[in-house]
Amino acid sequence: MFLAEHVARWNARKSDEGWRLSEHELASRVDPIGAINLGCVKLHFWSARDMPWGKYDERSAYVSILEDPDAVERWRKNSDEVYEADYYLKGHIPNELAIIMTALTRCHFVYRRSLKSSDTPVMMQFSDASLARGPFDGTQVNLKELQPRLERLLAMASKDRSRASRFMLAARFYHLALPLLDEDVDLAYLFLTSSIEPLLYGYNPKNYGVAEANAELAAVLHQKLDAEGFAQVEAAFLQHAPKVRARFVEFIQEYLPESYWDDPTRPTPGAGQMRREDLAMYLKRIYDARSKLVHEGEPLPPQMRFDSETPHGLAVMAGHKKWDRTEMLPHSRTFERMVHHVLMSYVDRHAG
Repeated sequence: MFLAEHVARWNARKSDEGWRLSEHELASRVDPIGAINLGCVKLHFWSARDMPWGKYDERSAYVSILEDPDAVERWRKNSDEVYEADYYLKGHIPNELAIIMTALTRCHFVYRRSLKSSDTPVMMQFSDASLARGPFDGTQVNLKELQPRLERLLAMASKDRSRASRFMLAARFYHLALPLLDEDVDLAYLFLTSSIEPLLYGYNPKNYGVAEANAELAAVLHQKLDAEGFAQVEAAFLQHAPKVRARFVEFIQEYLPESYWDDPTRPTPGAGQMRREDLAMYLKRIYDARSKLVHEGEPLPPQMRFDSETPHGLAVMAGHKKWDRTEMLPHSRTFERMVHHVLMSYVDRHAG
């Protein structure tokens, strides 16, 4: 993780001599106050256009980075030892910050331009991608309140570099999903499920057996074997069972914090709020729908009402395709909200 390594080098510095300033511009649709200050990296906002919200509603963020003059030479000398586990991300720290800020706030951030590099003006365009619109457009975000969780993310990265790399991949998928939530539900769901999968590395479901994998097989084994024989066959079966869906479902159930259920952006109970006891059922549907999309090319059911977390009706049709009630999914923004809370819970748990 570029940001974590950069901050670690800054904290271990003996002198500020030779560190040069680079400046970059991020864009979003939120109305921020305060600033994030990590010493060598600072983030605050200014309004590039002093116009009312609704007409020119893009806000620019000013990112200043003090660059280590010896970083390139150190990488050349110690690349095999120090940077072996690193990942590549186009746009380096500014783009990483755009992705992290998106994950922290549920608001879409984009790295727009490099303004200055090593004290030299460059004014180089990085991306002209459109900003996603969402329910938080124009809302106020206090950057200072985000800094503690950002620091926990840096602590997680310093503790376990490979875990931080997996988190950044998850955050990148989440970042890709936000612009598609209302435009392309299939891809939005695909990216959101993909944002969970890097975090599943090394995770084993606790409540998984032959019955969960194949109920018919479990019934036959119970008829043919005594308890000891069944346990032996089940243990051998589980050594090679993929358990992918079970890992996905149990991981989200375990990492979904209480703050999700109290999230003020959820609809009221009377407007179709999801019940806790139905969570596993919907997660299984989501993963099954994702698998059919990826492996069979079968589209997801059409999007349901935005103000409801649970689908309505007995069936839905699109063209010649029909989905019954047992296949219908929560709104994509419901699953996005859930993924955000899981990502933040993952950081909090593994910060050390």
